[in-house]
Amino acid sequence: MQVLVCVKLLAEAMWQAADPMINQETGARCTLSPDASCTLSFNPVDEGALALLLKANQSLQLNMATLTIADQRGDALLQRLIANGYQHAIRIEPPHWPLEFAPRSTAAIIADFAKQQQIPWIVVGPEQGGAENHETGFLLAELLGYPCIQDVVEIQQMSHTEVELSCQHGNIRQRYRVKGPSVWIAHRSVAQHSLPVPTLMARMKSRDQKIIHHPMPLAVPVEEGRTVDFQWIAEPNSSCRFFSLDDIGSLATEVRKIIGKEEYK
Repeated sequence: MQVLVCVKLLAEAMWQAADPMINQETGARCTLSPDASCTLSFNPVDEGALALLLKANQSLQLNMATLTIADQRGDALLQRLIANGYQHAIRIEPPHWPLEFAPRSTAAIIADFAKQQQIPWIVVGPEQGGAENHETGFLLAELLGYPCIQDVVEIQQMSHTEVELSCQHGNIRQRYRVKGPSVWIAHRSVAQHSLPVPTLMARMKSRDQKIIHHPMPLAVPVEEGRTVDFQWIAEPNSSCRFFSLDDIGSLATEVRKIIGKEEYK
């Protein structure tokens, strides 16, 4: 009974407060802090989905695997999942374009791997980090030809041919019995669950198991609309700044820098 959990790794914007220091030569006050773009963490809902599967594994004998699309910075987090009890950790090299606003490309990469490995059950979060498009899970199910189950909060029972899931729809909890392969979209409430901290012995044992690295599939659709030409019309007697952004996700940050108003935060 193999289950694949697809996780999104996010850059930590506020990983650690800046530590003020004084330059001994110039006397200037400076700050030293880690580069937020170099530290990664799990998307909270995806981490809850990982914890959900670990909880189900206590009563069900599962073959648990996790997959992410990231560069080598994601290896440390994947190694932690192996220490937590996941049998396989797969990292696929990301494409040269950002995937935040490319749900079809993300779904195509996951679907290609799932078809190669013949994985019957796939768990995804409802959103992709900063880009809350809510489309990746549905597109993945469409590409694989699997039914899609939304708002999953618990795995009740499982066999080689069917699974029983609990789903939360508003104030109503319902049970579904699904036969055959399917894609599960975790409910947003699972974000309140976090992964347990692995013991030192588990961390040492996890070093013997290597992370599986896969290249990006060649036949992946490149989604357009990622480049934005943005012009801010400044007030008279002030400077005018121009931007050509490859990543739409950074557009709001640049706007906040220019405007500097609280309501845009």
